[in-house]
This record gives sequence, C-alpha cells and structure tokens, in this order.
Amino acid sequence: MEEKNSKNELIRLTLDLIKFKTTGNNSEEIKKCLQYIKEYFNNCGLIIKEFLNNGKRSLYISCSDSKKSNLLLNGHIDVVPAEDEQYMPFVENNHIYGRGAVDMKAGVASYMLLFRELAEQGVKHDMALMIVSDEETGGDDGTRHLIEDLGYSSDFAMASEPGHSSPDRVNITIAEKGLLWLKIKTRGVSCHGSRPWLGENAIEKMMQKTMEIKKLFPETTESDRWKTTVNIAAIKGGDTANKVPDLAELTLDIRYTEETSIPEIIDKFNRIRDIEVEVLHKASMMVNHDDADPVNRLQNIGKKISGKEVELTRDHGASDLRFTSEKNIPSVIFGPYGRNHHGKGEYVSIKSLDLYYKILKTLITQYYTGLYRRKIVCHTTNYGK
Repeated sequence: MEEKNSKNELIRLTLDLIKFKTTGNNSEEIKKCLQYIKEYFNNCGLIIKEFLNNGKRSLYISCSDSKKSNLLLNGHIDVVPAEDEQYMPFVENNHIYGRGAVDMKAGVASYMLLFRELAEQGVKHDMALMIVSDEETGGDDGTRHLIEDLGYSSDFAMASEPGHSSPDRVNITIAEKGLLWLKIKTRGVSCHGSRPWLGENAIEKMMQKTMEIKKLFPETTESDRWKTTVNIAAIKGGDTANKVPDLAELTLDIRYTEETSIPEIIDKFNRIRDIEVEVLHKASMMVNHDDADPVNRLQNIGKKISGKEVELTRDHGASDLRFTSEKNIPSVIFGPYGRNHHGKGEYVSIKSLDLYYKILKTLITQYYTGLYRRKIVCHTTNYGK
C-alpha cells in the first residue's frame, strides 16, 4: 500500500472506529466494533482468537498459534462516556475529532493497518496484536486475564496511548505511576440536629482526618511532579438536614512512584486513629529500564525519522501495560499526539498520526519481521461463553 494511501487509510479507519459507541457498559457496540476489526483481516492469513471473560471481549491476532511473541502491540477500543455528537467524527484543521480519537482508536487503527499491510506483502513476523475492551475500567478481564491467567507473553510490549509531545515530535513513556483507591470511613453518634452536643458528627470528624491524610503526601512543584499524590475524589455523609450524621465516607485516588509501595501507604493510614480503611482498587507501576535495547531501538528510529530528539518520559496515569511490566516485560507507551482525551473536543493530530505510523512501521520492518511468502489462510477461534 502506497504511503499516501496508508495515510488516507489511517484516517478512514480512525473515523470508522470512533463511530462505535464502545463505552464499557455497551456490550453490543463493543461486539460490533470487534467484528469490524475481524472482518478487516479477512483473507489475510492471520490467526484471530476471541476471548470472553466476565462479559468483556478481547481479540488476539498473530501469524502463529504461539502464546509468546517478540513484540506485543496492546490496544483498547473502550472509551469513556460522551454525548452522542462525539461519536460523529469529523476532520478539521488536520485533526480527527471524536470520542476516543486519541485514546486510543487512532492507535488501534495504526496497528490494524500495519498488520494488514504486512499480510498483503506476505511478510512473516513474530508479533501479536492484543485488542481489549475494558482498559478504561481497570483491564482485569482483558489484558490482565490474557497475561496472568492464560499465559500470553512477549519480549517487548507497546501500547499506543496518547503521546504528550507535539504534532511534529514524539516521546516514549517508560514509567507510569501505580494506583491505589481507598475508601476511608469515620463513625459518630447520631442525634437530633437541634442538639448536636448530644451526638458525634462523623462529617466533622472526617474533616479533621482529611487534614491528617493530606499531610501524608508531599506537595508537588512545577519542576517536580514525580511524587506520590492524593486526590480527594468523593465525600459522602448524612442523609437529612435535621440529623447529626453517624457515618462519613471519603474516596481517595492515590498515584504512587517507585519511592513507596502499597503496603507502606496503607500502613501510614492505619496509624491514623479512629478511621476505617478499605482498598477499592490497586494497580502496580509500569516501570522500564531506559537503557533496554527495545527502547533504544525505538528512540533511535524516532529521532531519525522525525529529525528531532525523542524524550523518554514518565506519566502520572495508568495503563494496561502495568500487567506486562509485572512480568518483567520491557513495556512502553508510544502513541500519536492529541488533546482533550476524556473531554469535549478530543482529537488526534493527523500530522502526528502519520509520523507515528512511519516510525512504528520502520521499527517493525527492521527488527520484527522475516520475509517469506506464505499461503493465505484465515483462522478464527472462539474462547469463553
């Protein structure tokens, strides 16, 4: 496929994928979107395995039946909810607009086109494409299930989450913070609101405890954001105006770095008197050595094609690559530039998408393919019920 046609195909695929309302609870749209992806590979000689775990669907696409690959490309089609108009994508000012444009349907489109082009050229490769539908809700039934429960593995893993550079340069994220969500409870004694001295107000107690909690975490500065942080995400207490509340609940979003650990954080909370601590969700960091060979290769190719330095960065969010990182698989985030993911006006830069695809394809061609013609046979396997 010619370079110009590849760019047009990237745009077309991204627009098509955005039209599917693939929010985590919309199982029918997710099913339709994955069917679209499967049909894109008709007669391409690829093995497509389908998985269903706790109602969440995933695809695993490769040239062989092996669970081990040299390179694993990880993508998700699920998106956060949006107004209906955001699922009607459009192109304007060299941008593709729509829900999931940069997070991460443009990335999935890139992976799809890459696999199709290689198949049409009869190129043999030892790569795998893992497409999941639950990244935005934790990834337990998609990437985690395939990696931890089913034993899929790789020598190097990459996810095309949004890049954070600019339309004409790229960066590589080699670390992501870990995640810990806690629910904190304080209890009091209820009584009539007109006689508060007869009770103990759980909300007032929570306000005091919140100040103690904030002191557990250092303040970040403009020059140093790579610190463990806490966000007071939700607070709940009381049910009527004329009653002293006997229960208050605080939900916390904690993002931690390599300087601490989940047990250490929980231990600090357990030292605060008169609160109850419940772990709602936890996720490990994505960590990676900046001198790993796969990272160096990608960085060098990115610099050569873009003509600019490729920065190695750390990110405050979390992705499904924490599951590959836990298995000591070198893992990086590498994707096109865009803005406003999870918000209105989400877009991906077409200029960046084109640059990203050229770098990705060059990396694959140089390091992850072996050239020989193969008979075109398409396989589809179903797993789960």
